[in-house]
Order: sequence, then structure tokens, then C-alpha cells
Amino acid sequence: MTYTRVTIRGSRRKADVTVPSEESVGTLMPALLDLLQEPSRGGEAMVISDLAGSALDPDLTWQEQGIRPGALLQVTTVDDAPQAPEVIAVTDVLADRLAHRRDAWNPGYTAAGIRLGVAVMGFLIARLLTSRPELLAGASGAPSAWTIVSLLAGGGVVLGAVVNRRGLPGPGGALIALGFGASLPLAGLLGGGDLVSVSVWAAALGWLVLAVGLGLGRGSTSALIGGGLGTAVSALLLVALACGVQPATIAVIGGILAIGALGLLPGIALALSGLTGYDERAMGGAVVPGADVVRSVGSAFATLTWTTVAVALVAAEAMVVLVLTGRGWHMGLAVALAVVTALRARTFALAASRAALLAATAAPVIAWVAASSAGVTERMIAAGLAVLLLLVWSAARPSDVVQARLRRLGDVAELLAMLATVPLALAALGVFSDLLQVFA
Repeated sequence: MTYTRVTIRGSRRKADVTVPSEESVGTLMPALLDLLQEPSRGGEAMVISDLAGSALDPDLTWQEQGIRPGALLQVTTVDDAPQAPEVIAVTDVLADRLAHRRDAWNPGYTAAGIRLGVAVMGFLIARLLTSRPELLAGASGAPSAWTIVSLLAGGGVVLGAVVNRRGLPGPGGALIALGFGASLPLAGLLGGGDLVSVSVWAAALGWLVLAVGLGLGRGSTSALIGGGLGTAVSALLLVALACGVQPATIAVIGGILAIGALGLLPGIALALSGLTGYDERAMGGAVVPGADVVRSVGSAFATLTWTTVAVALVAAEAMVVLVLTGRGWHMGLAVALAVVTALRARTFALAASRAALLAATAAPVIAWVAASSAGVTERMIAAGLAVLLLLVWSAARPSDVVQARLRRLGDVAELLAMLATVPLALAALGVFSDLLQVFA
């Protein structure tokens, strides 16, 4: 048996003792307390610690805890023991926390900044060319400014898609951004200066860029579906405008179809991703690879996000047009559509989808406050009420029971608002007034 000579200091006495190195500290504790004549302190637990504050484990031996000959120890109560040392590697902690922060700069932000800069420069180049056509007038046989802008926009998107297909997302994304930026002035030309037409053309070009650049360029089925849906809806709106249909009438029909489509989007996304087919195969006893299911789930979420953004954009445009008409039935329909859109956002779990629907809900409010023909006082009161509502929402911390009641109340409000859209739409389309004239 080996021994270790240590110095132990109590509250009254200090002793140099030789302890068996292979005995546990707790076994020798009573003898050491008697040796030091340590007074009883009402049953408080006693510990032996070194001068740095590290308490010895009573279940381990002196040797296992690395107690060397000549060590200076002290006996205290647990409450009076000095604080154990904490060694913190500040550099390591800083690096670890930085790596886990979502707002840490990464190559994705760099790529996004480059694409934004290229898009802005593309827009400025196209804007300068279209606003100063005389710049090309001096050259014989020179194409028109609009031709050059069209080639710049279309060529950038197509070339970017080809580069993306070659596995170069950096320059491919930059070229697509160039094409998108250059296409925006085209919306002003094609829309003829009408605000509604310009906005629809801008949306159509944006969705077309998404479908070609990301859908075909990167092989993203979800982007292709979302871009195709947005382009198709925008094309229908443009056809209606070209046929002379009033924007208010298009807004009524488009708003009703948009909120109706919101209930169908989750099922459509699941069907297009192939998840329903996997479920049927699993029920039939077939083995479904887990990797395929995970990939299909990701595709379903992405498809739902893109299609929701497309539908939300249509709903926002419809509600903005309705509130800016200043007519009672149209504004009532816009309010009902906004209520349905806001409450329907609760069922979308992904941030992008819910944010798109909430932004669509806020669009008519912002448009009415900013550009309505109503008086300044009324608009200021509406803006103040909106601010008050948002402040209450940010401060509210309801319990689980209250949240359940609010959800049920929201379901009822959504149902009532959905039912109200039908008579409001008929009234906005003039059906009721026509019936009154017939039976008058």
C-alpha cells in the first residue's frame, strides 16, 4: 500500500497527515474531522477541497483524484467551499457560437448580393436604353432600344438556364438576375402605362423567369410548377384585360378563385410530389426507399411554397384593385377576402408560405391608406387602428386554453367570411342591381 503526505487545514487546526493513497476520501473523512477537532455545524455536509476550490469526490481514492505529496487541502462545509474554477476558452466558444448563428455571413449571402447587383444594373441599362432611344439613332441599321432590351432580358434568362444545367449555379444565377432586371422596363412598355396592366405584365415576366431559369435551368420541379402556375394565371389576366374586361371585374373573379385555390394547394402539392403514390405502395406491401420519401417530402414543401406565393400574389392584386375602386360592395369583398386569407395562413407551416399570405392580407390595407380617395382623417384612423392591433398581437401571450378558443373562433370567422364572399361578389358584379331592375 502506498501513502501520500498532505497538509489539511480546518477552521481551528492544521495537520500534516499521511493518508493511504488507495483509500477513498470519504472513508477517512471522520478520522480527519476528529484529528482537526472540527466542530459539528448542525449536520451540514463537509467537503475537502484544494485551494483552487475543486472539491474532492468522497467516493474516489486520493490517487484517482491526482492528489500529490505536499498538497495543501482544506475542510469546509459545502456552502462555505470556494467556487470551483471554470476554464473558458473564449476563442473556441466564440467560433462555436458564430458557426451556429443563422445570421452569420456565408457564401449564399455573397451569391445573393451579386445577383441583386447584377439585376439592378440590368434594370438600369434597360431603363437608360428605353428612355434615351436617340443613343442608337445615329448608327445606320441599328436595332431599336426595345429590341436590344428584349434580347438582353431573354438572352440572359436562357443563357443562365443553360449555364445552370452545366453545373455552374454562380454565373447562371447572375445571368438569370440580369435577364430579370432587364425585363422589368418591358412590363412598362407592354402595359401601356396602365398600373394594373403593368403590374400583371411584371408578374408574368417574373414567373416566366422563375420557370425557365430555376425550373428548367436547375431542374427544380417545384420552381417549374410554381412558375408555370404564376405565368398561366398572369396570362389569363392579360387576356381578360385585352378583351376589355374591367379590372374591378377581374379582381372580383380572381380574388374568389384565389381563396378557393388556397384550400386545394396542399393536396395538389402532395399529388405532384408523388407522396400519395408512395403511401399506396406502402399499403400494398411494397418496400419504399426512405431516401425517395424524404426527397418527395422536400419537393412537396417546395411546390407548396411556390404555388402559395403565386396564388397569394393574385389575391393581393385583386384586393388592392377592389379597395382602390372606392365602391362599397367591392371594398366589402376585399375585407372578406383579407379575413379569409389571413385566417387561412394559419394552416401553412412554412415561413415563406405564411409570410406570402400575410403580406397579401396587408397589401389592401397599405394600398387604401396610401392611395385611397378617402379623407386623410379616415386613413390616419385606419392606420392607427392597424398599429394598435399589431401592438396588441405582439404583446399577447395567451395560455393554451385561450389559444384553443381563439382557434375555434378563427375557424368560425373564416367560415363566415368565406360565405360572405359569394353575395358580396355577386353584388360587386352588379347581379343584384340587374335583378332589381328586372323585377322593379
